[in-house]
Amino acid sequence: MLSLLYTCWLKSSISNLSCKKSLVGTRYASGAVLHKTLQQSPFWSRPLNQLLGSKSPQESIVPGEKTVKDAIEHMEKMDMSVVAVSSAGGEWLGILSERDVIRLLAKGGNIQQTYVKDALSKKQGIATCSLDQKVSDLGKIFATQNVQNIVVLKGTKKGNIHDLAGLITSREVAQYFHSLETNVVEEFENILVKDMLDHNKDKVRERLHDQSILALQVSSRVKDAVELMAQYGVGCILVTSDHSKGALHPYPDVVGMFTEREFIRDGLLKGKDPNSCKVGDIMFSRMPLVTPEFSAAQFIRLFADSHVRYLPVFSTSPEDAQDSTSTCLGLFSIKDVFSFCFQLAESRS
Repeated sequence: MLSLLYTCWLKSSISNLSCKKSLVGTRYASGAVLHKTLQQSPFWSRPLNQLLGSKSPQESIVPGEKTVKDAIEHMEKMDMSVVAVSSAGGEWLGILSERDVIRLLAKGGNIQQTYVKDALSKKQGIATCSLDQKVSDLGKIFATQNVQNIVVLKGTKKGNIHDLAGLITSREVAQYFHSLETNVVEEFENILVKDMLDHNKDKVRERLHDQSILALQVSSRVKDAVELMAQYGVGCILVTSDHSKGALHPYPDVVGMFTEREFIRDGLLKGKDPNSCKVGDIMFSRMPLVTPEFSAAQFIRLFADSHVRYLPVFSTSPEDAQDSTSTCLGLFSIKDVFSFCFQLAESRS
């Protein structure tokens, strides 16, 4: 039942690249030369505290004695994908993310019977930054660490829950980006999706089998999708039509995405049984089309507008596509896009 769509899983390949030398002087977007360093960039040089907005840190905290079900209900209410976890004595224990919920369920755990403190990711492995840092520091974390969520501290201490200023996710960075004036993010207009694909073409060949985009047919069980995501540590699986055959599916056969967010909110919290519920019943099917000609700025705005963290890239648009030639070229997360753009700016600093 399970199938693999053998093309590059760009989730970690971009993050692991060292592009300090190879990207210097590269031309993008019809010959425009990017020249802004991290310090000169009106985006990367912005204060990090602007991303937190007016949200109170307390809104991001859930007691460890609450059940996982309580926590994900709070996450849905506050439109969050991660919460910080505190002990009864006020100690910061770690975070509970949608990924942690997936891992729990894949192991046979019960969200109504499991306490948050027993399902969280401990603080020792959590990426942190301080309130006085810049957006570029956030970009460096995305580019060098395999994380989607970052805890912002008021200072350097991180033992007490009151030391936390808030949480920043890659989705919130995209939404913040979307709120900025065009002149602040103009450097992102000069970077194309095809630049990201071209720069990683060697990685595509090297990692063809061990970093694949995962895909399931629309009639597959949700239980299979959850187990697959937990096994590979990914937050998204492409959904193909039941008649799809072969490793590289033409565009018409990709009918949606199954993500952590859709599963938790449209499946788990609504009481749907993963053993009988089909992937197609709760998949995200309103995918905006992304092709290699899109700019990074367009890509990020689509992430923000669609409220998703992952989007596939296809070789051609539907109106230009021939079924035999339009293929899925890669699956990008918001983190992938920001990581690549950060590394470009860093290479000029």
